[in-house]
Amino acid sequence: MGAEKVSADERFLAALHSGLPDCSGIAIGLDRILMIISETDKIDDVLAFPIKNA
Repeated sequence: MGAEKVSADERFLAALHSGLPDCSGIAIGLDRILMIISETDKIDDVLAFPIKNA
């Protein structure tokens, strides 16, 4: 469709091949904010697509 082909980033692919480090985050997330606003303790109450339906 006329799109230009882009070559793969070989360094990025090599880094993925060796494995990703353990990750963690501290972001609160929109779903947690919605839980506070709606005063619910169940995340499924605020998710558009609950985990059990994923």
